[in-house]
Amino acid sequence: MLDEQVLAVLARLEQEDRAEREAGLPPARRSRQVAPSTGRFLFALAASQAGIEILEIGGSRGYSSIWLASGARVLGGRLVSLEHDPDRCTAWRENAAAAGLEEWAELVEGDAHATLSATEDVFDLVFLDAEKADYEALFGLVRLCSSRERWSSRTTSSPMRRRSRRTPPRARPTRRSRA
Repeated sequence: MLDEQVLAVLARLEQEDRAEREAGLPPARRSRQVAPSTGRFLFALAASQAGIEILEIGGSRGYSSIWLASGARVLGGRLVSLEHDPDRCTAWRENAAAAGLEEWAELVEGDAHATLSATEDVFDLVFLDAEKADYEALFGLVRLCSSRERWSSRTTSSPMRRRSRRTPPRARPTRRSRA
């Protein structure tokens, strides 16, 4: 559901991205968000499955998170986003709240490698949007998490705890990884 509240935040983030690019900010200081057409694609993927569990690796300031969480809320899913940069985590939280998506989006702050190594959660959709040099290692960790989940009894103390699909989404405090 792309309501006016969500659309306003997306429009503001798109304007901020344009201004950063026009100002010539280096990539490390920009939001480096996906294109709006990619956002719409992510929304369609997320909105198409009831109770979808989404993992986003590299949440930045929350632009793609807003698309994914908006899609997830259509049929009662949720998004877990991983981000390590404290300033971007603050912006992510502010943007998710401004879009009214706190109930469907959760931020896990910390190193994605450590967080993924410690989790036994499994996800229906994984959006890998981290540093390109880390893709191969992160992809391997996501596959390992998926493989471990098939055999676990869910008794781990993971920083990401998967809710039952029968449990309706609810607002929860943001957790920090133990990295």
